[in-house]
Amino acid sequence: MARTVARLLQEYVVALNENAFANYPLADDVVFRGPRLGPIVGADPVRTVLSGVASAFSNLRVAQSGQLIDGDDAILFLEVELPDGRGFAIADHLRFRNDELVLLRPYFDAGLLESIGMAPSISELGLAARL
Repeated sequence: MARTVARLLQEYVVALNENAFANYPLADDVVFRGPRLGPIVGADPVRTVLSGVASAFSNLRVAQSGQLIDGDDAILFLEVELPDGRGFAIADHLRFRNDELVLLRPYFDAGLLESIGMAPSISELGLAARL
């Protein structure tokens, strides 16, 4: 039975909160590109990145605050709450093909995450930084 995009988004949020990306459906040619990182291509490298993100968020509360779906493309809105009560928003652009993720592009304030120690600085990344 085919999964719907809405169901794949729900599974993505669960995987993020539970660091359960081992079985999340990724296409062999999936591409991840985020602020200051990427493109990263391939199921194994992207799965490693997603597991790292989930690990970094393990002490945080991540909640879905909305979604927009247009065919196989979706924007997922997330609210992340830090242990001290501060928070920030993330908007993820996801594209699916044949019930597998083929593109993930998160949008967030990388400077804010850098200031709280959750993202490397541009100087740390050097030429790898892509803004």
